[in-house]
Amino acid sequence: MALQGLKPLLKRKRPVILEIGSSNPHFLSFLRQEAPHAELVASDFISGPLLPLSEKLPGIPVVQMDITQCPFFDETFDAVVCLNVLEHIKDDGKALLEIARILRPGGIAILEVPAGEHLFDFYDAHLMHFRRYNMRKLNQLLKSSGLTVRRSTHLGFSVYPAFAFSKRRNQKSAPSPDEVESLVKAQIAQTRSSYLMRFVLRLETLIGRFLSYPRGIRCSVIAVKGS
Repeated sequence: MALQGLKPLLKRKRPVILEIGSSNPHFLSFLRQEAPHAELVASDFISGPLLPLSEKLPGIPVVQMDITQCPFFDETFDAVVCLNVLEHIKDDGKALLEIARILRPGGIAILEVPAGEHLFDFYDAHLMHFRRYNMRKLNQLLKSSGLTVRRSTHLGFSVYPAFAFSKRRNQKSAPSPDEVESLVKAQIAQTRSSYLMRFVLRLETLIGRFLSYPRGIRCSVIAVKGS
């Protein structure tokens, strides 16, 4: 979906695109294949993932930074991609102001965050999330940052009922730190190994090109900086 959101931009001669939170090289790898003419920049708050990433994706500059104290000049980028990052930032409003600042007029911001502010549980706390999001409030926050929402939808609509049930059950339990560690690892492994879930989510993504889902496990937003 992030790649689809960048499609109009990728028609330009040399678009400059920043990814915030580049601990995983998958998105930049896909983007480099899709748009070898684009200038890509990787960044992360922690340095650990950046050296392996620079080895896997030579030629892409990597920057260690705090997005709330962004070192880039105004209007540097044509697009900023921020997938599953804002929930880890205490002052997410300041982060969005910085994203708007470094975007060029007409630039695109692509964001993905956990949905369901009422579903915060020990799993989120273990992953160092400050919050989960309500789509309406997220769109308001983007607007106050100087960004205009062009498209907003949810990911994981088809699995939301089971997901919400599981989160509410978690909220009623109080596992020890050691138990949380094992529970989180088990849930991640189970999700990654589910071929049925992969198929369902791929089908949902295809259908999602033509409509917006009212609920899901993730909020996905494409916003634009006005000229």
